[in-house]
Amino acid sequence: MAAPILISGAMDCEIDYFLEELAGSTHRQIHGFDFWQGSLQGLPVVVSQTRVGMVAAAIATAVGLSAYMPSAVINQGTAGGHRRDLKVGDIVIGRACVPINGLEMPARSEGQGCAPLEWVPNHRTISHLSDRALCDLFASTPYTGGQKQLGVLGCGDLFSREMDRIDWLHATFGEDCEDMETYAVQQACQHFGVPFAGVRIISNNERTLDPYDRSTARTLQQFVCRALADWPAH
Repeated sequence: MAAPILISGAMDCEIDYFLEELAGSTHRQIHGFDFWQGSLQGLPVVVSQTRVGMVAAAIATAVGLSAYMPSAVINQGTAGGHRRDLKVGDIVIGRACVPINGLEMPARSEGQGCAPLEWVPNHRTISHLSDRALCDLFASTPYTGGQKQLGVLGCGDLFSREMDRIDWLHATFGEDCEDMETYAVQQACQHFGVPFAGVRIISNNERTLDPYDRSTARTLQQFVCRALADWPAH
C-alpha cells in the first residue's frame, strides 16, 4: 500500500473542504489529535487538524508522522499579509519558513523602558527551505483567485496588528505573511526526514486594512486539491 500524503490545517475552516471530498474517509483520534484517512484525487491522503499554535502543530505533526509514515506533508491554511501588495485571496507558496518570535532583548535596567523594535533574532532563528519538487508542483498549478508566488512564511505564536511592528518583521526576517503553525510542522518533518511544503492564502492584511475573509481557507483547499491531480504518482 502506497504511503499517504499528510495534509494539515489548524482550524475547522482550513480542513472542511478536504473532509467533504475525502473518499472512503475513516476518522481516528490519536493522543487527542484528529486524523481522517481516505483518498483525494485518487491518492491516499491523511487529513490532520493540528489546532492553532506552534506547540500543538509540532505535536500533531509528530503524531501523524509516527502513525501514518507519510510520503510528504503539506501544511496549508490562512495567513495575515505583511506586504502592501499582497491582497486577500493571494497565495504564498513557502519556498522557506522562518520563526518570527525567536528574539533576544538588549539589556535594560529598571526604568529604562522597553524597545521592541530594537530586539534582534536569536541564533536559533534561521530560515528553513521547503521541498523544491513540492514547491514546483504548487507553482505550476493554475490559480485565478489572485496572485500566486513563492515567498517566505513567517511563523510564531503572534497576532500582529501594529503597523510598524509588521514592517519590522518583514524587514528583519524577510517574511511575507504570518501564521502560527508552518515552522513547527516543518521542524517535525525535518526531524523525521519527510518532504514538506507550506502553502498559505492571505485572509487579511493589516497593512492594507483588508479584513479577515474566512472563505479564503476553502479557496486554498480547492487549490491544493487541483495540485494533487498532478501529483507524480498519477
